[in-house]
Amino acid sequence: MVRLIVSLLCLCLASGAVSARSSNTPPRPKLAVASNVTAGDGVLQLFQAYRPWNPLKETVAVGGETLMRRGRGCLLLVSRTAGTLSVVDTNPWKLRRTFDLGPGSEPVDVVPVDETRVLISRAGATHLLLLNLRTGGSREVVDLSDLADADGVPDLGTMARFGGRLFIQLRRIDQESGNPTTPCLAVVDLRTGALVDADPSTPGTQGIKLKGTAPRFKMQIFPNLGLLYVSSTGGFFDAGGLEVVNLRTLRSLGLVVREDSGNVGADLGAFKMITPRRGYLTYSTDLLLSSHLHEVRLVNDGFELGPQLHVSLDYFVPEIAYERGKDLIYVPDGTFGQMGVNVFRGEDGTRLTESPLPTDGMPTDLILFR
Repeated sequence: MVRLIVSLLCLCLASGAVSARSSNTPPRPKLAVASNVTAGDGVLQLFQAYRPWNPLKETVAVGGETLMRRGRGCLLLVSRTAGTLSVVDTNPWKLRRTFDLGPGSEPVDVVPVDETRVLISRAGATHLLLLNLRTGGSREVVDLSDLADADGVPDLGTMARFGGRLFIQLRRIDQESGNPTTPCLAVVDLRTGALVDADPSTPGTQGIKLKGTAPRFKMQIFPNLGLLYVSSTGGFFDAGGLEVVNLRTLRSLGLVVREDSGNVGADLGAFKMITPRRGYLTYSTDLLLSSHLHEVRLVNDGFELGPQLHVSLDYFVPEIAYERGKDLIYVPDGTFGQMGVNVFRGEDGTRLTESPLPTDGMPTDLILFR
């Protein structure tokens, strides 16, 4: 009897130790991929972020041309074509609610302010839109018209948060000529909702002037260094490239990858830096819209590209994701017949998937979350 009690006690202690170890194990990340099924409709799919990268759960119907951000326990998705914001709960995996932002709203990006409120940038608007996810109420905030070009429209792009401030791409495209004027990043104090003057020596309120052409795609921040990387790439054959901004001094440090170098095709696309000096980028050639994947290293006052790792035809990669725990790079592919996501090893660019993780349509964004 004593032996039985001791054995049971040991079993309970061992089980407790296993439970403790399990509870301390961080949850494995998952990969969410949004893709277009038709011109105006899309789907959201979920995959294991580690081998064997199996699909998980059911697909969720969303709008087309979707961009995603992480919220608290949810994913926030803006659809430019549908003019909507969708909230998808990650546990359980289901669509919570979709907000209609109005005809012609063209939402570009969304950033959480707190647990219930988000800020939305819209392509043709002069203000940000503040939306309450609990009540559905919304109102325009932060007037950006003073930072617009001559046509009065600042042409809002994607956004990034750092140190209590919000940084907003102002593409500043002249509507008559179609040409970009000098682009900038607007800076907003999230505590007061006021614009921050990035250049007090110049009359009026100024944004951070960019050295490259009109910015696009998601930006990337290295918080410890206070550095922001932005694809200031405009269009084909212009003076754009990958640009670095010091978020503490509110000054651009210039282009670290230049399109006019002749080494990155006709137009630089999406990128992901693994370290401040090394990462991966895509570019298109002028022969055909395409996405050529290369490793990039920043050296001295220039950059070096590694050999081509993959190419997608008739498709411009919208985003590259990186999972630091397993050193994995996720690159979407929208080529007809091979739509999905390819996985590469970040250390050396080795391809780990024989064929793309299949998606129901052309990927428009992907995001990792735990």
